[in-house]
Amino acid sequence: MLDVLDAALNAASGGLFGLVGAGFSKFMGWQEKKLDLSHEVTMVAEQRKTIEMEMMLAREKGALDLEVAHVETDAANLQAALQASTVSNGSSQWVRDLRESLRPILTY
Repeated sequence: MLDVLDAALNAASGGLFGLVGAGFSKFMGWQEKKLDLSHEVTMVAEQRKTIEMEMMLAREKGALDLEVAHVETDAANLQAALQASTVSNGSSQWVRDLRESLRPILTY
């Protein structure tokens, strides 16, 4: 009778330890998955920050490129104006001097 009671107690304790072990294993798996998801959320947030920085840099680069294009256009226009002003157009020196002396007054 003692052997039967001992066998039943061993079976019950083995089942209880098995149940506790399975529960602990599930809990640890849940904790690991929670940690993995937390890491993924952190990585996505960092990627988002990186993308925002890249977009800001691209926006700034575009603005600088546009400004450089404007400066280059202004320089080309100034160069063309200087070349046009040096062309004599077949007029005499006296007429060119008079025109150049009146130009600042007219512009003002």
